[in-house]
Amino acid sequence: MKKLTTIFIVTIVAIVLSACSNDQAGASEITITLEINDLTSETVISDEELQVVENTTVLSILEEHHDVEVQDGGLLTAIDGYERDTTKNIHWLYEVNGEMVSVGANEYQVKDNDHITFDLQKLD
Repeated sequence: MKKLTTIFIVTIVAIVLSACSNDQAGASEITITLEINDLTSETVISDEELQVVENTTVLSILEEHHDVEVQDGGLLTAIDGYERDTTKNIHWLYEVNGEMVSVGANEYQVKDNDHITFDLQKLD
C-alpha cells in the first residue's frame, strides 16, 4: 500500500510540474505582421512577420521586439528612438488590418493573420 501511495504522489507531482512549466498552456501560436513606419521621413523602421501567442496585446509584442517608451496610461511615445513631438503635432497612430483601432495598444489582443501598422505622422 505504501508503494502505491508513493507512485500516486509522484504521478500527481509530475502532472502539476508539467502544467506549471508552460505558462501559456492551451494558448496557440499565431502569425501576425508588424509594420512600423516614420511617415515624417518616409522611413520603414520595421516590417516583420512574427509568431506570437494568441490574444497577446499589441503593446506586449512591441515591448518584446522593440525599444518602446510608454507614458502612464499606455500612451505610446517612442519606438526604436523615433519619438512623437507634440509641439509639431507628430504622433504615433496604429491600425489593424487597415482600420483604425478604438482601443489602445495595451488593450488590443492580436488574432491570427492580423496586420498591425504603426505610423509616426503629423496630424493636421
